[in-house]
Amino acid sequence: MVGRKSAALGKHNSDALSKLAEQPARDNFAPDNPGIHYHLGLAYQKTDQPGLARQQLERVLKIDPNYSGAADVKKQLAQLKS
Repeated sequence: MVGRKSAALGKHNSDALSKLAEQPARDNFAPDNPGIHYHLGLAYQKTDQPGLARQQLERVLKIDPNYSGAADVKKQLAQLKS
């Protein structure tokens, strides 16, 4: 029973993240805001979606190489590659 609930929650989180990721593009809402991509990357990482996490985190550094959390972004990227 717990396994099914956990799987359902994971699917729910994944669906919610997909909708959230589409939102900036659909509404043209701060598409170049590195903070949005940073938090999306962390959320994807926590929901076991490393490819999407990497994509979002790399976008942070592309948008703003001097982003205040750039050191953490690089740390997260290194963890995703290992």
